[in-house]
Amino acid sequence: MIPVFVDAGYRVLAPDLIGFGRSDKPADHQAYTYLSQAEQDSYRAPFPTNAHKTGARAFPMLVPASPDDPAATANRAAWEVLSQWEKPVLLCFSDGDQITAGGDKVFREQVPGARGQPHITLHGGHFVQQQDGERWAQAVIDWIAG
Repeated sequence: MIPVFVDAGYRVLAPDLIGFGRSDKPADHQAYTYLSQAEQDSYRAPFPTNAHKTGARAFPMLVPASPDDPAATANRAAWEVLSQWEKPVLLCFSDGDQITAGGDKVFREQVPGARGQPHITLHGGHFVQQQDGERWAQAVIDWIAG
């Protein structure tokens, strides 16, 4: 993705964290930190104990899986806002994401800013930027150029 944006004249900032992208992928769990103990402690500071991390761990369950899901009410409220969104929206959904595949249809129908835009379906899974990143980048560049 980066070369596509750079070749189009855009500046790009993308950290290549250890274990991701093209960086080294050591098998030792302890290798996956670049933070000092003091920095780690500062990240842990808001959580007095592991039990206090419950909110962060519960986040995936906030995505409603059915209409009667307890999280569905907040989701419907978000769609109320999106149904009035007039600013342009480019949709780049994946054809292989088991969670969001096909979700672009709802956006196209319900979000005014998505209508008439040059949407694209990318090939890959949930982290489609890793499987079809160059096509995503080019779609964004073309969209910006209008």
